Amino acid sequence: LLTDKPQDLRDFKSLFEHILARVNWANDFFIFTRTSFDTLDYASGKINHGSKAMLVGVGEAIRDLKREFQGELPKGIKRAKVFCGGCLVLEGEEYESNKNLAEIVAKSGLFDDWQFVVIHDDADYADTAEKFLWATWTRFDPANDVYAKSIETEQYHVKFTAPVVVDARMKPWYPKELFALPEVAQLVDARWNEYFPK
Repeated sequence: LLTDKPQDLRDFKSLFEHILARVNWANDFFIFTRTSFDTLDYASGKINHGSKAMLVGVGEAIRDLKREFQGELPKGIKRAKVFCGGCLVLEGEEYESNKNLAEIVAKSGLFDDWQFVVIHDDADYADTAEKFLWATWTRFDPANDVYAKSIETEQYHVKFTAPVVVDARMKPWYPKELFALPEVAQLVDARWNEYFPK
C-alpha cells in the first residue's frame, strides 16, 4: 500500500479507505510476478516463489466509497460483510468446490459499486482489522488469485476495472491453520501490557 499523505498505520481501516477512495485501477495497481519469497510464505504452492502486489492511492479522493451492502448474492456465496468503506468480504464455498468463484464474482455485475472484494471461507474475517489482515494477506498469491470486472493490457501495462476481487480462501496446498489453546491466549492477553508497556 502506498499513499502520499500521512496516515495512522495502526488504523488500517482508515488507511485502506484513504487508498480505495483514490486508486485509479487502470494505473495504480501493480502485480509483480515470479518474485522470491521467504520460506514462511506458502501462497503460491512452491517454497520461495510467488508474487507481490502494490496498490497506490495518492492525491485527492476521486470517489465516495460504498459502506452498506444490500443486494443478491451469486451462487456459491453464503454471506457478505462490509470490512470498511469500499471493501466487502464474501463468504464463499470451499475452493475445491468452485475454483472459478472469484472470477464469477468479479464479472457478475452484482458488486460493481465496490472497489475491493475479498472472498474468504468465513465472512467473520471482516469483524476486525487484525482478522482481516491476517486472513487476507497470508492467503492469496496476487498473480494467481486476483480478478477484476475487466483486465486489459496496454503496452505491457495491466489495467484493471473495479471491482478487484481477491480469492483468499484456503487452498489445498496451504498448511492447516494453527489455533492457540484458550488458556495460553488468555494468559498472553492478561500479561501483554506487563511485557510491552505503552
